Amino acid sequence: MNGDMIVHKAMMVGVCALAILASAATGGTDYVTLRVVTYNVEFGVNSPGSSTYEAVADMITIVDDDPNDGATGLMPDIVCFQELTNLTNLTSFRNARLPGYQIWAPPSEGDGFLFQGILVRPDINILQQGSVNTVNPRDPIFVVVEVPGSDEVLKVYSTHLKAGNDSSDQTTRMSQADVLGAAIQNDIASGFVMGVPLEKQHVILGGDLNSNNRADGTVEEIFAATSMTACCAPEDGSADENFMIAFGVDCSAMSPCCVPDVSTGLCNLAGGEFVEVIDVMGCLDIRYESIAESQMPGTFETGTRQPSETRLDYLVCNIDLALRHDTNTDGVLQSDEIGAFGYVYRAEQNVPGFHVPGQFANGNADAVFDGADHRPVVADFLFAVPAPTGGCCIEGVCGVLTETDCLAMMGAYLGDGSDCSGDPCDPVNTCAADFDNDGDVDLGDFGVFGAAFNSMTGDTNYDPAADFDGDGDVDLGDFGVFGGQFGRTDCLG
Repeated sequence: MNGDMIVHKAMMVGVCALAILASAATGGTDYVTLRVVTYNVEFGVNSPGSSTYEAVADMITIVDDDPNDGATGLMPDIVCFQELTNLTNLTSFRNARLPGYQIWAPPSEGDGFLFQGILVRPDINILQQGSVNTVNPRDPIFVVVEVPGSDEVLKVYSTHLKAGNDSSDQTTRMSQADVLGAAIQNDIASGFVMGVPLEKQHVILGGDLNSNNRADGTVEEIFAATSMTACCAPEDGSADENFMIAFGVDCSAMSPCCVPDVSTGLCNLAGGEFVEVIDVMGCLDIRYESIAESQMPGTFETGTRQPSETRLDYLVCNIDLALRHDTNTDGVLQSDEIGAFGYVYRAEQNVPGFHVPGQFANGNADAVFDGADHRPVVADFLFAVPAPTGGCCIEGVCGVLTETDCLAMMGAYLGDGSDCSGDPCDPVNTCAADFDNDGDVDLGDFGVFGAAFNSMTGDTNYDPAADFDGDGDVDLGDFGVFGGQFGRTDCLG
């Protein structure tokens, strides 16, 4: 099986992917987007006026230096920075290029030299911020935010794992990844905001993992994928028929099936169909499609670092978030779908139909080279817009529900934006002669009408409720109305 092309149903607990907006809505659900950018700035953004500062400022910004040239910055909603060195410089950068953005960049979580930062759009509500204590003093940091326009919440991590390829470096990096991976697994499995349904809580990790294409195996705990080989169960109604259901594998199209050895999970007869089963609790890496002009469509970007192009920088997310870019809704992320929602920004590249050199760096084609030895990784993630709600009458009781939920409960939906003020579900009495409002016109009501009969305005026994025609007296005309309704039992509709 091609691991870049297929995501098994068993992976539904967690997967990671790079993202840029594929569509505004899929599967009938409306979405809002948040653009997340991760960028290792390599020894800080530096002071204003420096070449490094200006290069970063051209890319990681919402400020358009020249509205007439067709070029902009990357215009992020959330930025994950690595290798910051000076909080004063970062604040100056924020004030000039991301005005109003909220900063979470505690130098105390660094190693005394480098630290991380997360900048968040000013209108986004931050619920939590903190760090994860790992074996290296350059700890990952995180923020938890409410997604504007959505009822979902998002936890964003920024990390920078230990660099180097000697055994000590690899051991440290692996230990860091173990701790961070466990934190992500716990976020996905248990959530991080009380009172918010688990399916509305999402996780994104941005940063420099310092593992070249994961080839050294040191960061696997972040992706938390373990695989085994197993076979499809027989389709003959035997006790083993559901053997693979526990693994989440759909064997309906697999034939012939062998008899599984339940003690090992492997087929014990020749000719059986083998399936790779991946148990995922955190994120699973999916390569992202290249935007390099020199590479053919459908090929994959292998790195985010220039010039050697080792792949160190990643954005990853949980599977439910990633699958919102499953535009053909087949439950599988194909390479073109993955490539459509995530990219590594190359300021120098001219990609027909995508961008000209420097388009997302305010026209500065040298921005990536001048800013760092890494490339920014850009992602637009989709978050569900909640369905509108309104008043819903169910057996005379009003509650605020979505129209779908209201109708499913056999209720009467009062319209989007309506509420329960004014007792809108009180039944309407269609009988003017039902004086006691008990739903029928009976002898009790006759007693009320009889007491008022032959009276007029000013009389002590005059009752305007019995003066049906409103002419100031209760006479034979009103008696006719009463007689017409007497005996009805369906007054409350």
